Amino acid sequence: MPSSITRRGLMLGSAAAGTLLSASSSEGIKFQLAPGETRLVPNLLAPEIDLFDTPIPQFNLVDGTVAIVTSERQPFVLLKGYDQDKWFFAPRWGRLATNPNGRPAFTITKKVRNNPDGSRTTLGGQISLMVDLVVQLPNDDTRQEWAALIKAIAQLNPRSGAFNFQPLPLSKGKMNIYGLDQFLAPGQKTKDVPVGASSTIAMVFDLNPDGADYFYTLVGMNTASPTVAIMLEFQYDRFIPKCLVQARGLKKKTYDFFSADAKARASYFGLVSGSGEYSNIRKELRSIDGLDVSIIGEPPAGIDQQKLLDSLQDQFIKLEVGQWIDPSKSTPANAESPGGYYGGVSVAIKQEHFSDEERFDRRISFARIEQEMYQASFSFEQQVSKLLPAEHAFLIQDDKKLPFLVTASASNVVRLYAIAAAYGAGSDATAIRFDSIDAKKGGIASVNGVPGGIIQFPAGGIIPTSAEVTATIDFDPPMNGYLYRQTVPITPSGASFYIQPDVFVQNTSLFFSFTLDATDPKSKALFQWKFTSTNGPNTVGGAILILPDPNGAMYNVASYLIRFPFHPNDVKIDGSGPKIEFAMKGVAGDWRGRQSNGTIELQSASLEIDWIGQRSVNLSAFASDRLR
Repeated sequence: MPSSITRRGLMLGSAAAGTLLSASSSEGIKFQLAPGETRLVPNLLAPEIDLFDTPIPQFNLVDGTVAIVTSERQPFVLLKGYDQDKWFFAPRWGRLATNPNGRPAFTITKKVRNNPDGSRTTLGGQISLMVDLVVQLPNDDTRQEWAALIKAIAQLNPRSGAFNFQPLPLSKGKMNIYGLDQFLAPGQKTKDVPVGASSTIAMVFDLNPDGADYFYTLVGMNTASPTVAIMLEFQYDRFIPKCLVQARGLKKKTYDFFSADAKARASYFGLVSGSGEYSNIRKELRSIDGLDVSIIGEPPAGIDQQKLLDSLQDQFIKLEVGQWIDPSKSTPANAESPGGYYGGVSVAIKQEHFSDEERFDRRISFARIEQEMYQASFSFEQQVSKLLPAEHAFLIQDDKKLPFLVTASASNVVRLYAIAAAYGAGSDATAIRFDSIDAKKGGIASVNGVPGGIIQFPAGGIIPTSAEVTATIDFDPPMNGYLYRQTVPITPSGASFYIQPDVFVQNTSLFFSFTLDATDPKSKALFQWKFTSTNGPNTVGGAILILPDPNGAMYNVASYLIRFPFHPNDVKIDGSGPKIEFAMKGVAGDWRGRQSNGTIELQSASLEIDWIGQRSVNLSAFASDRLR
């Protein structure tokens, strides 16, 4: 069926039944619009698609030429988007999340052995908690306060009457915990732990005897000094207009400045919350003939040149000074609490030696899109010390029992968790059936309303060494759920399991860079994708109508988020496994007749799509050569 104009709008079809797009001689991707849905799912019998039933792209990259806005009174950072009057907010630090019953999601179990002389020996324990990043939508008072901050700090006023505040799209999160390893049983991972893009992160750890004693005593203490710091690190995408830039300045003066100023180091290499110092640091470096930047040739049209220079100088500081930062001696747990300026981060600098004459002399051509790091911190001891021991600290004194803790993160794409476990072997296996968990709230699983499960064995009998856990992940319609099985060890302090399904949710931002080059505002293209899991009948897909920014904003890149869950077993260690297929076809204006297709890897964070296929976003955003 040829393309045609109908009463409802533009229809795209194909002469070959069931084929919508064919970017080559091979068959294209087939879709059918489900009744009442704007989302497309694959079907072999769909000969055409109504473009007016497909969503249009977003224009929501962070504006890399505008300063970040922060306030010490607010737990948020504000970042301007390229869309008119759009601002993104993101949390600076975390807090203890709450269980469905409204109580803080923190549980400590301490397992003891009863000795013949009447004394007790601590064998170990478990600690389970959920960290909640503060991402709730702002109320009217908060929006007014944010608007006042933007007007005062960024010196911008809304053009459409009011600013539009939205959560910052974050992806590919990971967690690092400092100061906890000394309390843990061996073999547990606390560094570079993936957490997806979730705003609520569950964790559970087996404790050694010292850890069990410390955290059990900590509950209800009312005072505590932070020794454990949790750092959450995510990625977000921002856009800087392409231009050629020169960086110059004296290396020794720049090094001496950052060596002496701990706050400057924390600003650039600790938390984003320190970015309020950026403007003062730039001014100081310029005044002492330290690292500074200038644009070579004509700057991009239609942008604030000073804000662009400030942004470029920040990038050079991270690039050049970043080589002097010593991560092996940067110890978040030894710094101030998250309420302080540093946000729980202490950044060390290496010993370097420069002559008075050594200079920076570097020229860099910036790419259009880059990935920036966003960090938030959390230190929980002070919060835990105020909890009621009767509700959060449990002593396991029975020599025939061990605790079994299951913690599940909150997720906005999952409806329900159903958890079952069995320990022992063969006909002697004993089942534990946990109560279902509301995935929108997450929390610690209970058995008949009591948090946690119990592993029980005969007095003097052999303690089972492992348990098999079966987790049913029930996603919101129309996404299919799946079963996930895992064998967990049973140690002298019990067994533990945690569910973090957002780690296995595709969260890929696509940027259609060719929308910047459209001369015809009526240009249109159709982008379609599909994914088929190798672990069950889980096939999903989607489509988007691509067009230039309808507001005519310069340097605004069309973007689209591919988001769907996949089975953990779809991710293979060797890189094999299913991929997302896509096909794109131009149907109007400058893009009519152009075609492209390809595949996208699972867990890709950002990709640029154009008519030659796809390529990774330039993570460093630099193509550089040193000038001697």
